[in-house]
Amino acid sequence: MGILGEDDLKKDGPTPIYSQLETLMRDKIETGQLSVGERAPSDRELATSLNISRMTARAAISKLVSDGYLHAVPGKGTFVSDPKLRQDLLELTSFTEDMRRRGLTPGARLLGVEVEARVPAKVGLALRLARGDQVVRVSRLRTADGCPMCVETNYLPRAMVPWLPEEDLGTGSLYRLLEDRGIWLSKAEEDLEATLVTEEESALLTVPAGSPALLVERISYTEGDDPVEYVKSLYRGDRYRFSAMLFRKKAKWGGGRS
Repeated sequence: MGILGEDDLKKDGPTPIYSQLETLMRDKIETGQLSVGERAPSDRELATSLNISRMTARAAISKLVSDGYLHAVPGKGTFVSDPKLRQDLLELTSFTEDMRRRGLTPGARLLGVEVEARVPAKVGLALRLARGDQVVRVSRLRTADGCPMCVETNYLPRAMVPWLPEEDLGTGSLYRLLEDRGIWLSKAEEDLEATLVTEEESALLTVPAGSPALLVERISYTEGDDPVEYVKSLYRGDRYRFSAMLFRKKAKWGGGRS
């Protein structure tokens, strides 16, 4: 490996060897000694150079992959990942706005635009649609500096955006298009859950099938509290991190404290 030697590990210490190796490799990545895009040593190479078992080396690599420091490319090896992007959960922004704030160039590849009469029940409930109402479904692959970041599917009431299918949705921000038509979003409800990438999604996101991902479901509202969009976004787990500042309410005690 070159930048790590057997003497770097304390094999008789209380910390498991795989945990020591994980920490050492993470430090090399964070300090730039292993740079983004560089191939990381395989479990066989680590086992040979550090005189440890391949199982131990594999455990360290697996942890670094699950934490987003490394990513596997089938048939080629394991490579150092770009740092995860952090998304603040306390502000309603579009993907385009978020990427530009980070100094990245946002992009979109249009996967499809359809007017649908058969609306999924969850979408109809979220958008408060009546029987027979239609939606415009927009599916896009969102990119940052050309790198695939998420697969995004938006559902909007057709009655509110009859003009949308004629717009150029392969570039720019959907929220900007809405604002240009006088539709301003003021708040949103958002749910997040961990999931795994399917075969079809893996081809779009350029990660192996079964890779960890973040599924985000959002309902966005106007100032008049009318739902405008229901959107499902599947983010690469190795590139995205969501964060929020949490505040604890002061307890209101009745009578004396016990």
